[in-house]
Amino acid sequence: MLKTTRYALALAALLGFGGAAQAAPALASLPAGFQGNAVFLKVRLNGASPVWMLFDPNAPESSITAAQFDTDARSAARIAARMTVTAGAARQDGVFFDLVAAVPVTAPDGKPVAGRLGRNWLGDRALILVARRHEVLLAPPIDTGAPPPIVAASYTVPAAR
Repeated sequence: MLKTTRYALALAALLGFGGAAQAAPALASLPAGFQGNAVFLKVRLNGASPVWMLFDPNAPESSITAAQFDTDARSAARIAARMTVTAGAARQDGVFFDLVAAVPVTAPDGKPVAGRLGRNWLGDRALILVARRHEVLLAPPIDTGAPPPIVAASYTVPAAR
């Protein structure tokens, strides 16, 4: 009986039971639109007016149409290399976008989308898609904690005899 109680207490300690309750992280609701299986997010790029972008969780990188820039292709590529994406109250700096001619999808308002958001714009956040309620939620940044300490060690190999 004592052994079983010790295992139960050890398991509870590992799982975080018995201490102060931790509050669930606050989730940010993102402006979203749905068409069939496609999910669209309304975002601001570098603080400009909101635009619709297709969210593609299978794409590692994001892309933006060249039509979003009133400049030559070289300047547009420089701007797209590091952009700030704001969706609702969530902001992610330094998001890289590939330049593309067009994304062959129309937004919920019937206009062409500004581009595609891939996984890279999430940074260290998790996105929760609640399809039944047509809702998109974004978790706060994941705290990975401090990096592990670097331990230096040396070992001397004894001379052969």
